[in-house]
Amino acid sequence: MTVDVFITTYNESVEVLRSTILAAVNMRYPHETYVLDDGRRPDIRKLATSLGASYLTREDNAHAKAGNINAALAVTSGEFVAVFDADHVPHPQFLERTLAYFDDGRVALVQTPQEFYNRDSIQHGGADDAAAVQMRWHEQALFYRVIQPGKDRLNSVFWCGSNAVLRRTALESIGGAATETITEDIHTTIKLHAAGWRTRYHNEVLAAGIAPDDLDAFLVQRRRWAQGSMQILRSRYNPLWARGLSMPQRLSYWASMSTYFASFQKLILVATPIAVLLTATLPMRTFGIDFLLHFAPYMALGLLANSLLARGYGHYLDTERFNLLKAFAFVRASASLVLNRNLKFQVTRKTRLTEEHKELALALPHLAVLAATAFAIAWAIRSAYFSDVSPQMQFALELTAIWAVYNAGLITLTVRGVLTRSHRRQQYRFETNIAGSFEEIEIADARRFDAAIVDLNPVGLGFQHSRALAAGQHLRVRMALPERVVEATAVVVNSLPPDGDGGWRIGARFAEISDEARDALTLFLFSDVAMPPPGAAARVAQAA
Repeated sequence: MTVDVFITTYNESVEVLRSTILAAVNMRYPHETYVLDDGRRPDIRKLATSLGASYLTREDNAHAKAGNINAALAVTSGEFVAVFDADHVPHPQFLERTLAYFDDGRVALVQTPQEFYNRDSIQHGGADDAAAVQMRWHEQALFYRVIQPGKDRLNSVFWCGSNAVLRRTALESIGGAATETITEDIHTTIKLHAAGWRTRYHNEVLAAGIAPDDLDAFLVQRRRWAQGSMQILRSRYNPLWARGLSMPQRLSYWASMSTYFASFQKLILVATPIAVLLTATLPMRTFGIDFLLHFAPYMALGLLANSLLARGYGHYLDTERFNLLKAFAFVRASASLVLNRNLKFQVTRKTRLTEEHKELALALPHLAVLAATAFAIAWAIRSAYFSDVSPQMQFALELTAIWAVYNAGLITLTVRGVLTRSHRRQQYRFETNIAGSFEEIEIADARRFDAAIVDLNPVGLGFQHSRALAAGQHLRVRMALPERVVEATAVVVNSLPPDGDGGWRIGARFAEISDEARDALTLFLFSDVAMPPPGAAARVAQAA
């Protein structure tokens, strides 16, 4: 099989792209790697060629990512095309694991999960669930670990834009990647299914990407998905009436695209207790025991069903927080269903937002609802205990106040999670436990010592030591990786006092490190540390 690997980019940094290009070029199985640069940047051309990839660009940015892919299809010839976003770093075995599905000549697409290595992102939350996966829960875990595998049974797996392989003849048969909407991936898949092609899901993590780091990037990405779905629903490719789809496919697509309307329900459930507490008007005729006998089983069975069907990825409170966080963006995006506006494809930013006031501005709708809820609770207390109301109404207001307090607590957790997040560095450090050998240099009483390296990235490291080291101290470092020993010179940035029995935490940045050594570190981090395949932990332990 002949394979072309496409890495799509527009404005991502050299640091982000270097890891992706390097890993793509080093994937096992013969292939050609192409960097598709819609930014037309000389430094990216230089980077691509230095790492062994070909560089492609075009005169304009028509149709954004879809247009970029179609332009590359016109000047390449591989039977299959593997597509990666600029930040998704593939494992060496990616092609080996996915290409065999295409022995079935009807298969047009093989999609793999999207997992994210920056576990301090806004998208991550909850605790590690070692029984389910050896990685941290994130907002898309349920989709990639439960929903997409379920879609595989119904031949309704859809392309998610990255970490996928497509058959060239299948793409060409529908005119290339869909350009009519800003969600080219799901739209393209609907066209493929309508034309009779099959899609498959390989449920194994074979690449690691960057999750949106802050609220701005998170909402830009989710709003684009919602707006693109609205564009599809108002087109002839609406899955409810598009020709060529089976009934299971129609239902599966509708389940994924109608989820954006759930935000209207979420906001109604937040607004209802406020209205009740302020007006003392109940939204139902029946109240008390009769209501609880109907409502309690409904709620209990709903929560139980969600828990069982989620296969351990439900995380109720985290899911509720994210539903609130996205609600206003989804409601706003729903306007695209009725308004025929030209929508601009917005690239999800891969770097940290520095303007903290923008985070606060984006959270203002939630803060406004929180303030309204607090005022409504105070008003209800006044009405219930300091005015003439019936015992039944007093009881109703008390129960509604409890509901409002729950909503207020959830909103508080949501906003707090946004506004209290902090980062120590621009580039994520991977947690590690590898052996390091250090030598102090440029001082009279230079010493050598061994220490465990506890975090690492291609530009710096952290290790534990029995004593503090002065900022600015130069160190010669030897790191024992599974395949080789990497050497570099590092400069101490800070020393943090012991937290428990671990010793001083020393942070350092690399002052001198060869490109060869940096690339070896990158391949190690993304192959064995970010989303480790089976056996990687044993390899690292053996090296240590």
